[in-house]
Amino acid sequence: MKKFMYGLALAAAIFACASAQSSHEDSAENLKKYVPLLPSVKAQVWKIDPKLGYAVQGVGGGVYVISDNGWQSAFLATC
Repeated sequence: MKKFMYGLALAAAIFACASAQSSHEDSAENLKKYVPLLPSVKAQVWKIDPKLGYAVQGVGGGVYVISDNGWQSAFLATC
């Protein structure tokens, strides 16, 4: 019973922390006000075509990287 109560208290504490972090004020627009991108970081962000939603860049040797500025994957094209 004692272990159950400790487990329940731990679960409640984790839930409280998670719910406090997921406020509606953490939108992308609000975060830009407080966490501006440095010019050096902004220069490295890929220019994504809004119609496609992703970009593909060759890095040499038949290796390409596809990204949506959130996820990235690399692939090798061979003949």
